Amino acid sequence: MKLLEVLNANKISHSNDYMLAVYNSPYQIINRKNEIWIEVNKDEILKKLDIK
Repeated sequence: MKLLEVLNANKISHSNDYMLAVYNSPYQIINRKNEIWIEVNKDEILKKLDIK
């Protein structure tokens, strides 16, 4: 939930859906690699970061 809090605090619009990418076996306890993806508007991010 921290990612959503950061997006909301910076007024970055996002979808309320997320995708979970799991790269390791569920039996691997140490050094697991997982990611959570949330769709945001690329143009909005570039504008807030002042990237052209």
